[in-house]
Amino acid sequence: SSIKKKIMARGGVAVAKSLHEQHDQSNILWRISISPMDIFKNSKVCDNQILDVLVILKDLRIVALSRFSKTMLSSYHIKITLLWCIEESSILSRQQLLDLTLEKLSSSYEQMFLPDYFDDTCNLIGHVKKEIATEIYTSIKSVRKNIHYWLTECQLKQAALRLSFSEKISRFSLLGTYFLRLVLVLTKTYPSIIKYILWKFWIRQLEQHGWQ
Repeated sequence: SSIKKKIMARGGVAVAKSLHEQHDQSNILWRISISPMDIFKNSKVCDNQILDVLVILKDLRIVALSRFSKTMLSSYHIKITLLWCIEESSILSRQQLLDLTLEKLSSSYEQMFLPDYFDDTCNLIGHVKKEIATEIYTSIKSVRKNIHYWLTECQLKQAALRLSFSEKISRFSLLGTYFLRLVLVLTKTYPSIIKYILWKFWIRQLEQHGWQ
């Protein structure tokens, strides 16, 4: 009960987790769901800036670190690390926050300990074997060192995806055109929310094209 209160106090919720082919386990297995828009709103760092860094980090996981399974290195691990960086540090620029999160993430795998944001006695990567943790640590360290290269790679993947998307748009009906105009209007009105939705779409498209 104390953990549940802590989750709620920090803007998160506990939700049932349904595993593949183990749906009967969802009544006893739980995960923490964090809405970036809720939990980041009281941060010293600008909401949009945090969301930008979160998107970049998750893009890097897909483009530069896709060889590691989600059980070893997931977007959840990245989000938790980002939360710790925000809580532990003073006001940061976007570049500083990105660099600090990569540094802390690599350090966590080097030490084989990443505390859960809601229960710092819980090690989120305690199941990762030492040799895998070392490989992840080394890879993240390399990404951090060559960050400009990997950011360019992410942009190239996004450009290729946009080109593919543009070809699909050209086949849209008149209704599709009106829908796109509506999206553009909403993007100007609610940039953070639309950016988050588009990022989700981008992730799904990458996975459909073979990026794990």
